[in-house]
Amino acid sequence: MVDVNSIVSALRHRKIAAFLIVVEIAVAFAILSNALFLIGVEFERVTIRSGTTESELLDVTVAPTPGREMVNADATLRGDLRALAEIAGVKAASALNQVPYGGGGWFSGIALKPDLEPIKYSEAQEVTVYLGDESALETLGVRLVAGRGFRADEVVPFAPDVTPPIAILTRAAATRLFGRSSAVGRVIYMSSGQGKTTPVTVIGVIERLLQPFVLAGQTTEQSYSIIRPERPSFAGGVHYVIRASRTDMPQVEREVKEALAKSDPPLQILSERPLTEVKSAYFREERSMAWTLAIVCLALLIVTAAGIFGLTSVWMRERVHQIGIRRALGATRGQILVHYMLENFPLAVGGVLLGSALAFATSSFLLVHGYSSSRLPLMYVAVGAAILLGLNQLAVFTPARRAATIAPAEATRL
Repeated sequence: MVDVNSIVSALRHRKIAAFLIVVEIAVAFAILSNALFLIGVEFERVTIRSGTTESELLDVTVAPTPGREMVNADATLRGDLRALAEIAGVKAASALNQVPYGGGGWFSGIALKPDLEPIKYSEAQEVTVYLGDESALETLGVRLVAGRGFRADEVVPFAPDVTPPIAILTRAAATRLFGRSSAVGRVIYMSSGQGKTTPVTVIGVIERLLQPFVLAGQTTEQSYSIIRPERPSFAGGVHYVIRASRTDMPQVEREVKEALAKSDPPLQILSERPLTEVKSAYFREERSMAWTLAIVCLALLIVTAAGIFGLTSVWMRERVHQIGIRRALGATRGQILVHYMLENFPLAVGGVLLGSALAFATSSFLLVHGYSSSRLPLMYVAVGAAILLGLNQLAVFTPARRAATIAPAEATRL
C-alpha cells in the first residue's frame, strides 16, 4: 500500500524543491497549451480546402505585352482558351479574374432588396466575385449541389458598370441569404455602379469556392463567393486555369507556353504554377510559424523534463538511507518505485492547476493584442495537461527506478 503520510511528510520537508517543480510545470503548461493552440490554428489554415481539384489545376497569369495594343482582347482570350483546351492531357481550360490563394480579391455587396443602401451597409452580404465562363465549374472541379452551370450564350465579356442577370452562389452564401430555403431561382441585388442595382437570378449553387485570400484567424472552409458569367478583362491580368491530371501536368506546362507564344497579339506570362504551389507559397509564413512554435514546444519540454529529472535525482540521493531502511523492513523494488512515482504526482497536478490559470491569462493577453482570434479551447488545456503529467512521470521514472534498485545493505552503509 502507498504510505500517504510519508509522502506528505517528504513534501513538507522539501518545500523549495517541491515549489520549483510546481512552478516549472505551471510555466511550461501555460506556454505549451497556448503554443499548441496556435499551432492547431495554423495547421487548420494551411490545410483549408478551396473546394477545387487543387492537385489538377495549373494557374497561368497573363497580361498584354507592354507597348502592344490589343484590338480585340476578348477574341484573343477565346482563341487562347481554344488552343489550351486542344493540348493533349488538358481536361478543361477557363479564364478567371482570380484564383483561390492568389491574394488580393474582388468583393461586392449583395442584398435581398433593390435599395442601394443595404448593399453598402449593414444589411448587405459581402461576397467574393469570380468571373468565369461556361467551363469554369468543370475546370475548377467544384461540386454543383443545386441548379445548373452557365451556358456559352450566357457568358459575356467583362464591362465596367454592367452586371449579368444570372449568377452562381456557394452553399455558404446561399445559406446566409436564404437559410434552408432553396436559392435556385431566387433574386438577389448587386451594385452595377452609378448608384444603381441590378437584379440577379441565382441559377446554381456550388459546394465551396474559397476566396483568393484567407482572413487572419480564418480556419473555416465556409466561403461567401459568387460566380458571374463573364470573361475577365486583361486590364488587371487574367488567370488561365488549366485542368490536367498530375501525371500529365509537366508536359502540359511545357505545351501551354508554346501555345501562348502563338497568341495574337503576344501575351506575357507573369506566372505559371500549379495551384498547389500557389497555396504553398501563400501559407509559407504560417508553416514557418507552426514549425517555430513546434521547436519551442520541444525545447520547452526537454528543459522541463531535465529540470524535474535533476531535482528528483538530488532528492533521491538525499534519501538513500531512508530507502535502505524501507528495503530492510521488507519493501519490494516495485513498492519503492510506485511510492516515489506517486510522490511527485501531486506536484505535477498542482503545477497543472496553477498553469491552467496562467494559460487562460496568457490566452486573454494574446487575444487582446491580436495574436489570436479566439480564447484558448479546453481541448488544448486537456492535451497540455496530459503531456505535462506524462512528462513528469517519465522524468521521475529513472531516478525512482535507480532508488528501487539500491540494495538494503548498501543503503544502510551510506
